[in-house]
Amino acid sequence: MRAVTSALAAVSAIGVLALAAPASAHVTVATVYDNRNIKAGSASVNSIHTVFYACDMLADNVGVYGRMRLSNGQIKDVADGNGSADGCGVGNAPAGTTIVAIEAVWRGGKSSGWKNT
Repeated sequence: MRAVTSALAAVSAIGVLALAAPASAHVTVATVYDNRNIKAGSASVNSIHTVFYACDMLADNVGVYGRMRLSNGQIKDVADGNGSADGCGVGNAPAGTTIVAIEAVWRGGKSSGWKNT
């Protein structure tokens, strides 16, 4: 009987955890490539569309920045100030706005194009 009770408790706990998971959480990512079609960097936004990341991924001394289009129509740029070293540039949507589109830009002249979040 104890084994049956433990099994029921485990199944019940799993069911509660499944219900607690967000139904539509997703992260949007835009990727930019250099002239040789090597991934140069990316831009991404968190699942609630309020935090933005710009990441340089290629040690080419060129640089990458990201652009975020806000729900109020403004466009803000965020640079990855440390180049391809660990860590990315981070920006936040101002209070009362969300990020509705993102773009990654390689300073060598290419972009990912806008991607809706």
